[in-house]
Amino acid sequence: MQDTDGRPQKAWVTKVLNHPRALLILCLISFIEASVFPIPPYVLLVPMCAAMPEKAWRIALFGSLSSVAGGFVGYGIGFMAAEHAQALIAHWGYEQVFEKTKEFVNTYGGLSILASAVTPMPYKVMTITAGLFSMNIVVFLVTSLMARGARFFFAAFVAAKISTVIRSRRQTRDLSP
Repeated sequence: MQDTDGRPQKAWVTKVLNHPRALLILCLISFIEASVFPIPPYVLLVPMCAAMPEKAWRIALFGSLSSVAGGFVGYGIGFMAAEHAQALIAHWGYEQVFEKTKEFVNTYGGLSILASAVTPMPYKVMTITAGLFSMNIVVFLVTSLMARGARFFFAAFVAAKISTVIRSRRQTRDLSP
């Protein structure tokens, strides 16, 4: 499926935006992106908030909560893989490094999750790492809510604000003699 300008991604995003269940699709993408999916939810979040600035906060809320819920799947993947990972690490002779890293994550892991909100490090890497090192689940939940909420709400705010400004300028330009 290609748009008239030859960009299939744009055509797909436009199709999703016009779908009656666009918010549900965003939630699904946000959920699976938090643990395994390579496409970030902002591909839909930003155009949705730009198209419907009056619903931007609601869109950001559902997207961020879905992402955090998906983060628990990532945590579970890491947690369940820990035994196999430890066996590989022992085989390679890195037990001391593993233990030091585990200690670091359990001491400063919340900051790592928060850092994922402002760095290019994918959240899914942090969720799986948190599970691998058995990060305190409450710390994981609270910092995930803060980090993902900050990212989703910031993106929603910027998209809605820019959209509102552009619409206002278009109306002013169209009303000019």
